[in-house]
Amino acid sequence: MRILKERQVSACECAYRLCHLPLRSGSRKCILLNARLPDQRYHVVKFKDDKAIAYCANIFERYEKRPKDDKHKNMCLLEFAMNYEPYYRNRAYEPDEDIDADADTGVPPRRQRRELIVLEDASKMALRNIPAAVRTPYFSVHNDAENYFYSLLVQYVPFNKESELLERYPNSRDAFLDREKKFFGDENPFLSSIRERSNQLENAFRQAQALEILQNLEDYVPEEIPEEEVPVLNMTDEQFRDAQNAMNVQQRELLNIITRGIENQMRGDSSRFLIFVTGGAGVGKTFTFNTLKEKVNKYI
Repeated sequence: MRILKERQVSACECAYRLCHLPLRSGSRKCILLNARLPDQRYHVVKFKDDKAIAYCANIFERYEKRPKDDKHKNMCLLEFAMNYEPYYRNRAYEPDEDIDADADTGVPPRRQRRELIVLEDASKMALRNIPAAVRTPYFSVHNDAENYFYSLLVQYVPFNKESELLERYPNSRDAFLDREKKFFGDENPFLSSIRERSNQLENAFRQAQALEILQNLEDYVPEEIPEEEVPVLNMTDEQFRDAQNAMNVQQRELLNIITRGIENQMRGDSSRFLIFVTGGAGVGKTFTFNTLKEKVNKYI
């Protein structure tokens, strides 16, 4: 094998290569989307004759140059990165089902006809056979709120120029909260499809669990959850301010409605109202009620 003349390899690697076994494989490719603020990203420099001439194009620039037809105009950056990759005419593409670029099988790669799109600068992007898994940097709303909200904006809000995301806004948090209704609403078809799939899976798991209980009803014993006394931990003023800043529009609206109702009752208003609050696990119900409790204890 040609590669054995170029570098030393272990016995295990030799055995794999001689048997034409892939050294690595995966069901789909995994890519990194550096969704932090533009001035904090790294760039790859392009050289010519040992001189830096420009920066290499990245996914953000290619996304801005995407076709503005009905299919791609409202496509968010995350969906674009999942489904498309740069196309180079003389490059032999490896299939998404097997990403072993080093395997030498002696058989030339089979060229697959793939759908191409032409960008505004005449470069091309190829549709992936299988959507890629996208990784993004992790940001905490408490430690780095600016990058946290900007990461959500740049991934899910369609744009023609990235600078549009923060126009007329002093920071990314205000830009995100102003777009939140549209951001999570039905106007974003990609998010709507993801939400629908998630609901279908959740309902399927619940139905399967209920069916299993019905089939073994005589063996079913309801789980008794012991009630534990939860210690009361009061927030500091700084923690309370951070909690209020982290609330979304719906949580803040609920907080204001309840506090106004309590204040009106303290002034002698005899009217009462009932509010039913529901939501799946992790949506922020406990967080909202804890913040409400702190506001009542501190300021009412």
